[in-house]
Amino acid sequence: MGPIKNGVDDESLNENNVGSFDDQYIETENSSFSANANEPLLSDTNIVSNETQLPNEPPSYDDLENSGLNEFPMIDNPPEAYINRDGIREDTATTYEEMRCMMEDIMNDIEHNFISMLRNLRRNVMEPFLANVWVPFLTIREIINNKIDFQLNRIGDPTILRRFFYIILMSILTYFIITSGFLPNEHGKGNRGMFSDQPVLVEYAKRSIDFAKLERDLEYLSSMPHMSGTKGDGAIRNYIKESFDNNGLKIVNEDEYTVYTNYPGQVSMQVSFEDDDEIVKFNLTQENFNPLSINGELIHKPIIYVGYGSRDTYKELVKSNVITADDISNGYMVLMKYGKLLSEQILMAQEYGVVGIIFMTSKFKENRDLIQQESVGIPQYWVGDSLSPGWYGTVIKGLDIKESKTLPQLLTVPVSYSQGISILQSLNTKVKSDDGSHGIKLPEDKDEEDELFLYSGKLNRTYIDLNVNTTIRESHSIYNVLGKIEGKEQNDKAIIICASRNSINHGSSYPNFGTTILLSLVQLFEQMRYKYHWKPLRNIYFISFGGSEYNSAGATEFFEEKLAPLKDEIYSVIDISQLGLLSYSNRGHRNSNNDLHIETHPLLFRLFQGKQTNAMEKAKRNEHGKNSEVDGESYFHVQSELHDIYVTGVTSYGDWTPFLANGIPVTIFSHPQIKAKDVPVDTSLDTFEQLQAILQEKESREIVKDLVVYILETTLKLIDEPIIPFDLVEYFSYLKIKFKRLSKQIKKLEKSETNRKDLIRFDSVREKLKKWKLIQEEWCRWIDKWYDVVMEHDNGIEPSLLSVHRWAWNRKMSMIGKRQISPVGLTKGRSFYKNIVVGGELYAMNEAMESAGGNEKKFQEALEDSWLFPGVRDAISGEPDWVLAQEQIDIISDALELSAALFAEEINYRTG
Repeated sequence: MGPIKNGVDDESLNENNVGSFDDQYIETENSSFSANANEPLLSDTNIVSNETQLPNEPPSYDDLENSGLNEFPMIDNPPEAYINRDGIREDTATTYEEMRCMMEDIMNDIEHNFISMLRNLRRNVMEPFLANVWVPFLTIREIINNKIDFQLNRIGDPTILRRFFYIILMSILTYFIITSGFLPNEHGKGNRGMFSDQPVLVEYAKRSIDFAKLERDLEYLSSMPHMSGTKGDGAIRNYIKESFDNNGLKIVNEDEYTVYTNYPGQVSMQVSFEDDDEIVKFNLTQENFNPLSINGELIHKPIIYVGYGSRDTYKELVKSNVITADDISNGYMVLMKYGKLLSEQILMAQEYGVVGIIFMTSKFKENRDLIQQESVGIPQYWVGDSLSPGWYGTVIKGLDIKESKTLPQLLTVPVSYSQGISILQSLNTKVKSDDGSHGIKLPEDKDEEDELFLYSGKLNRTYIDLNVNTTIRESHSIYNVLGKIEGKEQNDKAIIICASRNSINHGSSYPNFGTTILLSLVQLFEQMRYKYHWKPLRNIYFISFGGSEYNSAGATEFFEEKLAPLKDEIYSVIDISQLGLLSYSNRGHRNSNNDLHIETHPLLFRLFQGKQTNAMEKAKRNEHGKNSEVDGESYFHVQSELHDIYVTGVTSYGDWTPFLANGIPVTIFSHPQIKAKDVPVDTSLDTFEQLQAILQEKESREIVKDLVVYILETTLKLIDEPIIPFDLVEYFSYLKIKFKRLSKQIKKLEKSETNRKDLIRFDSVREKLKKWKLIQEEWCRWIDKWYDVVMEHDNGIEPSLLSVHRWAWNRKMSMIGKRQISPVGLTKGRSFYKNIVVGGELYAMNEAMESAGGNEKKFQEALEDSWLFPGVRDAISGEPDWVLAQEQIDIISDALELSAALFAEEINYRTG
């Protein structure tokens, strides 16, 4: 036996504490302190020490005074904390011991309650679940597995077959989870089934437009002149390329082409008079320059004023004998104002013997010294390099400058309003006499109140000496910058969104504003791609074209170099170069920026008509002559949130021309004043400072926001709609009505000739248009069926078989315009233009002006007429060539028949 300590020995202590503490704890219910409930584990009698024996009574504090241990004096009045309720002083050790015991009691109670809860959970929940649910489930599963294995043994190895069915099941489950749209992430919100939810993307774009970046871009682009092939263009080009890179476009190229260019050089001009030895010299500078003007010298050439230089004006001048046959033979000069189509003014002047043109710039508010520097290239024959029409590179020897029909064959120079007025005054146009010395009265000029502009003056009174010596580069480098977003589905199909880049001056309103919008669109598309994991169904190319002032050289060389792949891949082009934001009109009044003009191909009219119409209902209305929201006229009016939008057919030339000339549908967005080249466009005053103040206005920001969103929304419809939004019903209804009008015009001309009456045959074209009717009906049925199955019933989930059919329809639709062309092109030296359905006749603007008689609405209708069936219209313009007219009608008939046959062959049915 060991030593006895406080009446308890080691052996008795060990016997009373049999087993571990955990065993005692689990088995005891009434006490959580010991295995023996009657003998607490922590009692005064059971607390022992292995080293020392505690005294039975505590020492007396009175003894401390004599013990030598109390070196410090005792406190006479101890703190209240040491006095109990009975006023008796307590030892702090006893107090701490009781507190420790109390905390252990509390913790042990918590543990006991938790253990009791676990026991109840096991007894009331887990054990019944195991007995009543889990064990029966395992038993049933075992029975089912045995039966499945028994059946699978008849087919093959059960293990392999089980894995096969497991993969199928998981694939189906994953598919429905992904396409449900209920996954808790941002990416699913931009989709509707297998296709993007465009309203969600558009709303995101509205919130994400970065006006600070837009303003920074515009400021930098406008910080220097950047004519094609100059150092300024190099800096701007690099900025655009870096912007494409920074926004994450995967494919960014910089394409170089060599074309004919010219740059400001030396120019001089002086005026002399018939009865006076005085000579007036003009102080001309490098601002007196037109891109693509030719070099030369004119000495002592008479001059008259011709207003806007229309055909009617020249006819009247000849009729009144102001211009004689000798004058036409010897050559003379004209002073004229910039008109709606500068190239046609030049062509008309050349036709009437003019050897030099002085272009007079309009005044801007009170500023009379601005000089507008417009290009004098002639796109009616071809666009692109002036010395290599219709081909790319140097394999074929280029033309001589004098052989090029896209370069004017007369001298041109622009002057300011003040300089033009001084020439007008020298013509004595205010002098009115009975002999007609004032010349003829010109059509009223609404922009001018001065009587100087009312009369032409007469030749052989005022003479001009003019010398133009520009710097010519027959083979000079220009550049395009190209970026691309790849489509996720039909990446063999694409659209182009493009903007012109170059300007002789700073070019803030044009073309920099359009380029700025292009950069904003790139940023928004990339933000949508990252936020929603969005990708368009088809490819998008973003292109900044160079060389636009040189007859759209950059766009044309790009097309000619990549002719084969582009004709298959590109199904539409959107040009935003002519977008703008003007603070004032050219007459000094505040200009409305809410107008947006859209020129587009008739296949795309429905894209801008708003609400989509049921295709079969539309076809039935067409059959009864009630179709077409525009009744055969593309001129119609729609609205966005802040813009009045006016939609017409294509009636102008630009970077889009080479694509349209080869049958690719195009769309041009423009501000009306930018499109008309109103001052200050193409002048030194077109700077960022002119636009900075208006960009700070809240109203202007909202207009810009609405503009960007509208273009983005339109682009989404064109690139991300499952079915390419070309409208066959609208297109052929439009062609049918327009061809009927052309037929009436030809019959009217025939009646004016004594030996002709209804000799032109139109029946072949009418019959071929009827063949397209069967295709339209099939197209309508398929469209309605697809929308009913996929979008209405399956909420955007498309069966794979329907996907294949849809892709095939998209390919066929994208080829319609490209197949309605003539491989040899138009006649009269216009072989560059292959599109025999949509394109401008040689003198489209003058023909429209003569037909309209001053009525603006009739002018727009007539202008659109002039941009359809150009080969036929060229043949009947001026002196009609009836044989050529019939040939062109037959070519149209053949193209319609061939395109219908190819379309029908691809959908495996006969058109009848």
